[in-house]
Amino acid sequence: MLNGLRVLVVNYITALLLILFSFYSNAEVIIADKVLKNGSIYTVNTASPWAQSVAIKDDKIIFVGSDKDVVSVVGKTTDVIDLKGKMVIPGFIDNHIHPLAGSLIASGSRLETDDKAELIAKIKQHLAENPKQSPVISYGWRINVFPETGPTKEELDAIESNRPVFLWAVDGHSAWVNSKALEVAGITKDTPDTQPPFSYFQRDENGEPTGWIVEIPAQLAVLSKLTDVNTAYVEAGFRNWVTKFSQAGITTVFDAGIQGVSIDEGLQLYQKLEQEGKLGFKTWTSFYWNDQNVDPIPELKRIHKEYNSDLVKVLRLKVNVDGGDDKQNAVFIKPYSDRDDGWKGEPILPAEVINKVVTEADAAGFDAYCHCFGDGATRLFLDAVEIATKKNEPRDRRHTASHVNFIHPDDLPRFKALNVIADFQTNWAARDALLQNVTLRRVGKDRLNSTINPRAVLENGGRIAISSDWPVAGWSATHEPLVTIQVAVTRQFIQPPRKPPLGGEKLRLTLDEAIYAHTLGAAYSLGQEKNVGSLEVGKAADLVVLEKNLFDVDVYEISKVPVLMTIMNGDIYHQDGH
Repeated sequence: MLNGLRVLVVNYITALLLILFSFYSNAEVIIADKVLKNGSIYTVNTASPWAQSVAIKDDKIIFVGSDKDVVSVVGKTTDVIDLKGKMVIPGFIDNHIHPLAGSLIASGSRLETDDKAELIAKIKQHLAENPKQSPVISYGWRINVFPETGPTKEELDAIESNRPVFLWAVDGHSAWVNSKALEVAGITKDTPDTQPPFSYFQRDENGEPTGWIVEIPAQLAVLSKLTDVNTAYVEAGFRNWVTKFSQAGITTVFDAGIQGVSIDEGLQLYQKLEQEGKLGFKTWTSFYWNDQNVDPIPELKRIHKEYNSDLVKVLRLKVNVDGGDDKQNAVFIKPYSDRDDGWKGEPILPAEVINKVVTEADAAGFDAYCHCFGDGATRLFLDAVEIATKKNEPRDRRHTASHVNFIHPDDLPRFKALNVIADFQTNWAARDALLQNVTLRRVGKDRLNSTINPRAVLENGGRIAISSDWPVAGWSATHEPLVTIQVAVTRQFIQPPRKPPLGGEKLRLTLDEAIYAHTLGAAYSLGQEKNVGSLEVGKAADLVVLEKNLFDVDVYEISKVPVLMTIMNGDIYHQDGH
């Protein structure tokens, strides 16, 4: 009996081995298209954070591991790249950026300076170098150079009075124009403001426009009369910029508001470059909503369905609650420190309207992504998410509050409780002249020292992402993730002289936290963490090769580390020297 049982077991095992041998002998051996080996590969995968090699087949990662084991996927046709110790990290994900609007705004000479005389000299130089340009368009002046009432048309008239002049501020949220520009645009004392108190024409004591134009609706009301702001205009700028994102290591973006062209025109432009093979980054977009007279849900559903290509998709509803502290249109819980009338700011949209629309979007399966600058705006959005969560069926929500420059301490635990991601622009988290000369006056020392504080959200169990908001900035705009990461871990300027860390050293992120927030943390906010954000088998082959290991360089040198190669979906979109 025992012998018979042994024979039966042996026969069973033999048959099983034959079946397995037959299966594996007939299975197709996967050979990689590309292998990057002999590197310091930081995967952002906590289970296995470091590797030596990564292998790519088509648009996916098929291997992450040792140099010894990667040989199993190397064939005669495999392109083997010897990294010679260089660092590889996941492709950067910018969870708040404006590639199309930035291409519209960031044109002409760069005018950044904290010295008014130098600013005037820069404008004169641009005029001299572009004698036939009309209208004259440039970008980058800083609001802290001027008094509370902003710049004036007379100051520009003294430099150029014959040609219309339109100068974007570095934050993208205001413009400085001369009298000729106002004349051509037909802006007079009797012209109503576009969307008060959010967007308006600054006026003198007699009601005359001064030449300072605040926020996009008013800016476009002028610019559209000076030049034909159409798809061709935006496309020309975008084509000049598109490769620069790959050069910075960006492989995924969230366009946080298509402006300057219609939503359809913008999405079609993205898809046009995708079809040409020139779009080097996955582009998740939104329907940008800030008008209570418009029901955004039907339009959001339409564009979500119509624009769904490999690289271009519509995922979110973008909600704008407030503006910024410099123009006193950010919404705070306590009054502005430099106002004696109790002014706290006023939401662009009434709370009840935001609550209704966020609830409807949530019910339809769409996450909301909110511009929340002041702590009052942040609370308003958290309230809206809480209402939606209680009313609607459970689902995997990824609502995101962006900017969150100010968060009331009572609201910090709510990010975890509601699973709301806090998306910070840490490239702003340094003691620049705007913060020191304007924001300090607006909010006082205590609020200033707690501004742009991802550390507080993390300590309360919440999730974070970091992003650039390019071309928008209070003081210095950048689209480069390594700059954003460096400032996140230092809370100081990237260039000397450096002032003390904003809010103190305790608010700094660690390097691994900052990298995570610009990769997998951003992917989580987008609901794409299973596809992008870390280097793991089965995920998209989105990765960046850096000249040096970020963990080995001085933190003040992070932004200077060259991006040698950027791969998106297995294809090389940037290679240093090519």
